[in-house]
Amino acid sequence: MLGARLRTVVFFLGALALVPACRDRGAPGLTRVQMPAAGVPLSLQLDAGQALVGHLRFGSTLQIDGLDDPLNQAFECDLTLQPRPDAPEGLRRLKIVVSNLELNWALPPSASYSSDEFIAVAAEQLATVPLWVDVDAKGAVVAAAPVPANAAPELAQLLVALADAIAASFVVAPDGPAHKGDTWAHDTRRTDGNGTVWAVSMSGRVAGMYTERESDRQLVALDLEVSQQVGADEAQRRGTVRALYATDGYVAEVDRETREFQPSLGVSYRKVRATWTRTRHIQPELVAPTPDTEDVQVISDPCNVDYVGPKTCDDPQRAPEPDSDDADSDDADSDDADADEDEDDESDETDEQEDEDDETDEDEDEATRGGAALASKSRT
Repeated sequence: MLGARLRTVVFFLGALALVPACRDRGAPGLTRVQMPAAGVPLSLQLDAGQALVGHLRFGSTLQIDGLDDPLNQAFECDLTLQPRPDAPEGLRRLKIVVSNLELNWALPPSASYSSDEFIAVAAEQLATVPLWVDVDAKGAVVAAAPVPANAAPELAQLLVALADAIAASFVVAPDGPAHKGDTWAHDTRRTDGNGTVWAVSMSGRVAGMYTERESDRQLVALDLEVSQQVGADEAQRRGTVRALYATDGYVAEVDRETREFQPSLGVSYRKVRATWTRTRHIQPELVAPTPDTEDVQVISDPCNVDYVGPKTCDDPQRAPEPDSDDADSDDADSDDADADEDEDDESDETDEQEDEDDETDEDEDEATRGGAALASKSRT
């Protein structure tokens, strides 16, 4: 079940302190290895029936005019990202499933919710509001699900922050096989949940390659600088990223620190820490038809008679009825069973008749032997 709790954080950069840094590349669990001379190709590989499963930490601190203490906001949660069949052409649309949410979310004095009310509403909305991000062929998040029009400002801020944090946990790898020391750059545009379009520019360098001893994953270390901007004189974000990219096609770890300036709010600091693994996570209603079966219809309504999947129909009036063929088959099975019972009854009657005949024969034999004995005595 989706849970949430709130803790008060009042010291400067307190929310950022709750987000630990990415493990050091000299950590005991990582062994530096030499990169192949031919290089290592890096790109996002995520097919229907697969999912990214991870853990996300986000922290932000904002100094607001009129408040003695900065506004600290943080959350931590488990995530599952699953490919959906309704992705726009050329993109992957990933459904977001949030679990084990912990909120450390300070609210401004003008908030329309109390802290307890906000926790309850946030937990409910994250469990019911459709959440997704679109990822391009390079592995960059370029769009997020729009925030519901009736969402309160505090809730809208949380939903946007969640999608932004997920976007921050994806990085664009270099084109072609990566070699140590390679550099590259990438520009794109991203639309957040509020409809704001950000111009995103990044540059990176390949720092080396490691083996994770526990899982035997091969990880390529990437160091990046990222800037995001809305217009010439509006919001700006600049930050650094340290990432470990798994050679089999996904970002395994990301540590991102960002400084943001918004004319209406001032300066804030953000930190995102994410870890990901890839697994199989099949849900029949999420699997799209393959190109050679384009006539296959994806049925997600559990009350449809042709639906196949884990859901059940909660509407008794629309619950699927058995097919007529199945009913005929059941009638035939019933007739066969009745015929078998009749045959069994006839067999039992035959056995009883044979037993009676045997008893009659035995009685006649005893009578014959008795008569013979009497005749013998009479002659004597």
